[in-house]
Amino acid sequence: MSDLVLIDTGVWIDYLHGHSSVIKLQTLLEDNLACTHTWIEGELRAGFIKNRESFFNALVKLPYIPTISESIVFKFIETQKLFGQGLSIVDINLYASAKAEKVKIWTKDKNLIEICKKSNLYFVP
Repeated sequence: MSDLVLIDTGVWIDYLHGHSSVIKLQTLLEDNLACTHTWIEGELRAGFIKNRESFFNALVKLPYIPTISESIVFKFIETQKLFGQGLSIVDINLYASAKAEKVKIWTKDKNLIEICKKSNLYFVP
């Protein structure tokens, strides 16, 4: 398993607001262990972020894990029985990507946490 940790949108938002609950993110960044995903970047870009330019200039320097195609994600939903569990298509794509790349996910989403724990993909801060 890779030492990289996929940082989900909610964790980034708390980090940008200076919440102490995500202080570990600074260490992951300094140790080059944080990674991102196109859909996380998209969610962040859709929101209001102070110092947008400097934040996104730094974000795009992180490693990106690949996005899984929709057709594979749709099959993944069925084979892994991920339906009816309160997961969004973004959550499922992040989970499928993390599973394929063998990286852990740091998320605040309770439903995604439960799925990640079952596969030993949840990063415990």
